[in-house]
Amino acid sequence: MSEGRRVIAVLGESKAEYREGATEPMTDDDVVKHATLEEAFQDLAVQARAAGLEHVRVVSIEFKAGNPHIKEIGVTGT
Repeated sequence: MSEGRRVIAVLGESKAEYREGATEPMTDDDVVKHATLEEAFQDLAVQARAAGLEHVRVVSIEFKAGNPHIKEIGVTGT
């Protein structure tokens, strides 16, 4: 019987930051900083390193679209 490999998955996230006191539904005027793919990748790298990973394969990129900017980005790596 052969043994499988253990899979470790980590998630990097970037979320838009909104001005204090903004209420739902939030508009683009309420956004202080938009979510960026670069920040999601950087967070993924930090999470991967903390998990003891040196080489990471990105297996998915998900985002929550806003009007007109992306509000949340998640990057999953194994």
